[in-house]
Amino acid sequence: MENQNTGKSRTISLPVQSLHWENVKMKRLRRIIFQFEVSITAKNEEGFQLVAYPLYKRKGKWAVGEKIPLELKKDSGTVELPLPLTLGNLEVNFKKIKKYIKKGKEVFTLKAYHYDKNPHAAYTLLDENGLTVASANPCPPGRPLSD
Repeated sequence: MENQNTGKSRTISLPVQSLHWENVKMKRLRRIIFQFEVSITAKNEEGFQLVAYPLYKRKGKWAVGEKIPLELKKDSGTVELPLPLTLGNLEVNFKKIKKYIKKGKEVFTLKAYHYDKNPHAAYTLLDENGLTVASANPCPPGRPLSD
């Protein structure tokens, strides 16, 4: 959540967060976009947290649903990533996690990692057992990919 200046290399701390699906409308859901929300912490520093937006497709047109706030997993701490780093839109194809939700798994943990192809913060979606369900990788600018 904050910038760390320790010696030569600088890093950013990104929190581990939880995504809850209980109140999300599933019909026509095609993608989930994650964006970084910047706020000021209690220490008067910039803080970065993820928020999610469901994307629905109806009659060939995309519609953005209501913002889904993510919870901080206080017991999981933060992940340090090297700077410079881009904090851009991240995208997950809903098909990759739909089978888990159908099995009643409605909470996923999001843990940051360094996306090497271009220096972005990306996230791994994990189930309650810590197994990887999907990756939220940087998406290109513009419209979401068509299904």
